[in-house]
Amino acid sequence: MDLSQRTVEEVVHPTAAFLRASDEARLYSKDAQQPSWGDSILNPKNRIDSLDLPDRPLWRIDGCTGLGTQYYAVPINVRVGANHNLELQLLPLKKLNALWGATLEPLQIVDFFDVHVVSVLHDSVCLVRIHGQLFIFKALVGGIKYLYHELKTLCSVEPHANIISRPIHLISKACSFGGKHAIVGFTTFYHRHGSVRDILPQLRIRDRLQRESQIKWCIQVTQALEHLRTRSSIYYPDLRLDNIVMSENFDIVMVDFEQRGVWCEFAAPEVNAIEYMRLVAVDDRMPSEVTSKYLEIMRGLVPDYDRLQDDQYTNPEDGYNASWIALSPEEQELAEVYMLGRLMWCIFEGVSGPQKAAVWQSYRWESNLEFPEYDRTPPAMRELIDRCTRGTRPNLGSVIVRRQSQLLLRHRLEEDHDANEVQAAAMNHWVAELKWAEEFLSERTRLREQGLWNHNYYNRPRLQEVLEALLKIQAQYTK
Repeated sequence: MDLSQRTVEEVVHPTAAFLRASDEARLYSKDAQQPSWGDSILNPKNRIDSLDLPDRPLWRIDGCTGLGTQYYAVPINVRVGANHNLELQLLPLKKLNALWGATLEPLQIVDFFDVHVVSVLHDSVCLVRIHGQLFIFKALVGGIKYLYHELKTLCSVEPHANIISRPIHLISKACSFGGKHAIVGFTTFYHRHGSVRDILPQLRIRDRLQRESQIKWCIQVTQALEHLRTRSSIYYPDLRLDNIVMSENFDIVMVDFEQRGVWCEFAAPEVNAIEYMRLVAVDDRMPSEVTSKYLEIMRGLVPDYDRLQDDQYTNPEDGYNASWIALSPEEQELAEVYMLGRLMWCIFEGVSGPQKAAVWQSYRWESNLEFPEYDRTPPAMRELIDRCTRGTRPNLGSVIVRRQSQLLLRHRLEEDHDANEVQAAAMNHWVAELKWAEEFLSERTRLREQGLWNHNYYNRPRLQEVLEALLKIQAQYTK
């Protein structure tokens, strides 16, 4: 089954529990009737340089909205569509100051056209040059409210050595209509070594991973999480290797404070239980009774749920992540501990992520190892990681894997199977997961109403306990 936007909806997301295989998937299944020579893509007249449009093209560009600029090709002509709705969501500095007070006053304002792009590092992150110096420029054209929330958070967090420093510049741009100069992004310090996601596999391949460094990095992440929780009352739902960079001295620096969260391969099961409800509730292709059911659940968990779905920035105190807002502060901490356990596993095994051949993510260097398998992790760390990740559930990767751009059944990798079989396996997986999620949340509600909920359903250690355990392990290596 080809990996595409449609297969994300029909396989990767829990919406697969309610969606049938698409017409396109059935068209290219092994049982589909093969085209005649006149319609075949092998026929020279049907090649992409022909002026005649093919009846069954094997590729097309529907558009890319993530970066704001949309390309449409069929396949000759290209049409560029401007994203005017973005300007309606952008806010000027005066408005942000009215919402946040004097938080932004120390920051220098730089015009958008004085920012010169050196390279694009991520869909929302660029390396830029301003007045001859290099900086990281962060901007979002899809979900501008997350950018403003991150900007406010970074300007209010108490400084810490392992957390990205306060923004340096605000980037302003004159809008095409309305006469406003809006804030479209900000800059932060550039860490030239890049993300830990790419560094770890290189160190492992070259046999340069050192126990002292691995333990140090785990301690630094734990201390940063504890700092955010105790000194700033901030939850951090974005803990994965992509969101950690290395400083000049090869110390950990946590970045990305949008608070959007991570996908289920990294997230704690209690977070996933709520996130599954949310993903189904916001999909307008779901049956109305399904949408109504999960919307009711979300509104019961988060009273302000509907307001959080608005595109316009409204300055919410806890951000826009409904699945984390639904949790108590104690539950949020233990969900962070779960992600920390996954992260520590990656650090000690020297891999970019906890799943190999994950259907939702590919890495430059992919491992043949998969969580919770162990190869390089010492016994004391294994015991700690296992405690941190209590409650782990089988994920979609236990059923379906990716081989290049194809989705395959894990237990039949060398056999022929069509897209319908992959979609059916995904449907069965998500039906079971949604059933578990509903039962878990129902049990949580019942225990909360009876005053019996202890906020630590899976009996994980707290952040301070994890830190104490890491310091003991560190002491063993420094004797």
